[in-house]
Amino acid sequence: MNRNLLKQIWNERRSNAFLWMELFVVFVILWYIVDVVYVTLSIYNLPMGFDIENTYVLRFERMTSKAAAYQPGRTMKEDVADLHEIVNRLAHRPDVEAVSLSQNCIPYNDGANSFSFYLDTVPVRSLKRWITPEYFNVFRYRNIDGSDSESLAEALTPSGMVLSVNIADVYQDAPWHGKELLGRRVPVWRNEPEAEHLSIAALTEPVRYDHFTAPDDYGSRYAAVYLTDEALESLGETVYIEVCLRVREGQNDGVIDRLIVDADRQYQVGNLYLLDITPLSDVRTAYETDSVNELNTQFCIIFFLLLNIFLGIIGTFWFRTQHRRVEIALRIALGSTRWGICGRLMGEGVFLLLVSAIPALVVAWNLGYAELVEVTRMPFTEGRFAITILGTFILIAGMIVIGIGYPARRAMSIEPAEALHEE
Repeated sequence: MNRNLLKQIWNERRSNAFLWMELFVVFVILWYIVDVVYVTLSIYNLPMGFDIENTYVLRFERMTSKAAAYQPGRTMKEDVADLHEIVNRLAHRPDVEAVSLSQNCIPYNDGANSFSFYLDTVPVRSLKRWITPEYFNVFRYRNIDGSDSESLAEALTPSGMVLSVNIADVYQDAPWHGKELLGRRVPVWRNEPEAEHLSIAALTEPVRYDHFTAPDDYGSRYAAVYLTDEALESLGETVYIEVCLRVREGQNDGVIDRLIVDADRQYQVGNLYLLDITPLSDVRTAYETDSVNELNTQFCIIFFLLLNIFLGIIGTFWFRTQHRRVEIALRIALGSTRWGICGRLMGEGVFLLLVSAIPALVVAWNLGYAELVEVTRMPFTEGRFAITILGTFILIAGMIVIGIGYPARRAMSIEPAEALHEE
């Protein structure tokens, strides 16, 4: 930027003051909008810690005495044995990769169980994954040591539990965090007077509850405990038991129809029959509907605000450039190139933006430091601030370039004598 341009901007400082104030206010408002969008999209696109592609949840109900195939006198223990037989048959299907049993802990579940144990004297509370080992294979949880889900399935035993690696992160006074938890034996209370000790056999990456919660949210901290036959029997009803399965790659099309066709012949054992089959993608859609609708509403409001800011800035610089047609014509008459004039006008606009951005940075930083922005899902850090500030600057600079470029091009297409004559 040459000295003549700086001198011209200084000489026009009174008229430029209003433009500077407009850019300052717009910069702060647009930064806040960009920050909201950045946090929302960043959280949404973080790894979930599991994979629900090609997965389904099956629920089995017990027949009533009115059913023709009803077998009277069967106990819950026998129903559990029948359920294991059904799971075994499902596991031997050529199109099924893995099958598991669980209770109230499928992904995107409305309900959840809680779990408590002690790290030394620090009580730790988390979600409870009451599962059989194959659950890790169905949803492809990831071990922090880089191994696949098979290592997690082998680690989960009646005496060994699997935890999310961040389970103790929120407890600053906990004696162990992260990988330090491996191999520890901890007391667990299960409504008995005395504690049962379980070992921490493996750790997994954080498992988020849904796409709108952060990895350090309560829903991402869990303890996986072996689901024994005694625990299944204590539920009283098989409908509370989730049978989850993963279909092999390339076998997903028509799998529900194939299962329904075989249901009466293979998957009706004792008094149990297949009640329903639900893809986990449908479970996710139902669970996240309210959050998605709220997000769409927020984005509509943001789009409306962006459109007004876009039209306001473009309109301001459009009018400003149109008003300087005589100056443009005179510069062309004196030998300036069209690209040189266009670059000068755009350089002036970007310089005014840069001047307004300096105090706007101070205001934006203080808004973030005072936690007047979203900090519950993502902390306000220097990196986040730098990204959102840069994004805001690029957006406004783009609006300025559009607002100057088109009218300047039109003004430069008119002969200098004609423009001076009109003036």
